[in-house]
Amino acid sequence: MPDPRARRGIRHPWTALLTSAAAAVLAGAASITAIGEWVADAPQRVLALLGFRPDPLTGLIRPPHATTVRLVLAAADGDALDRAIGDFLQERQAPSPGRTVIAVDGKTLRGSRSATRTATALIAAMTHSGQVLAQRQIDRAQES
Repeated sequence: MPDPRARRGIRHPWTALLTSAAAAVLAGAASITAIGEWVADAPQRVLALLGFRPDPLTGLIRPPHATTVRLVLAAADGDALDRAIGDFLQERQAPSPGRTVIAVDGKTLRGSRSATRTATALIAAMTHSGQVLAQRQIDRAQES
């Protein structure tokens, strides 16, 4: 994905800025302001994983300012980003033949809690083709 910024004054890698915005949205940020706040509050190890570089003198990563995040998102070519994500997903390989991918998910049943009883919690395992392999009620005290 092309970086439309002028070379002068660039402090943060383009991919790190876009990746951090995507991570913020995945973490629940619903606005550009929330995305900027999430990036500003991200721990150092998260910033490093997202591709931000540490300062050579202090070793600390200075997160981008919320305004920087806003300007980057405004400058990003949405169509190019869509194509880049689509290409990435197309290149991903399917699981090796003979391997079954299993999804595990837990739910708490709405309305199952009463004054004398805790809510009923279930855990289920299913294949990506929709076949349910197992579903069990779990003890809420065992959840982590």
